[in-house]
Amino acid sequence: MVGEPGVRWRTAMVGETQICDRDGRVLARLALEDGEGHVAAEVALGPAQPLDPLEDRYWIPRMTASVWAAWYGLNAHGALTYRALKALRRHPWQTWPGGDLPDEVPPPEERSTVPLATS
Repeated sequence: MVGEPGVRWRTAMVGETQICDRDGRVLARLALEDGEGHVAAEVALGPAQPLDPLEDRYWIPRMTASVWAAWYGLNAHGALTYRALKALRRHPWQTWPGGDLPDEVPPPEERSTVPLATS
């Protein structure tokens, strides 16, 4: 089963980020191919006007019992693993020099090769 010690599970953590206006138009996006970074956009504030009726489930669909068990089991496994590695200072970023967030994130080919951990 996924999450068992010694069992490898090939996956890619997508982690894509989008900033959208209230009508769903994408104002800024950071895709998997862009690598790590930050995005920003000018957003006009105002009351939301949903175009379609919204369910009370937000973005999480109804799940079967097996998917629900895997969802919560893997979330607990990930949280415990993260905390253990952080306590042992085993995350690679814990050895990086500290730095501040840049005002602008350049394209990958123009980025520095030295990673910085934000403080």
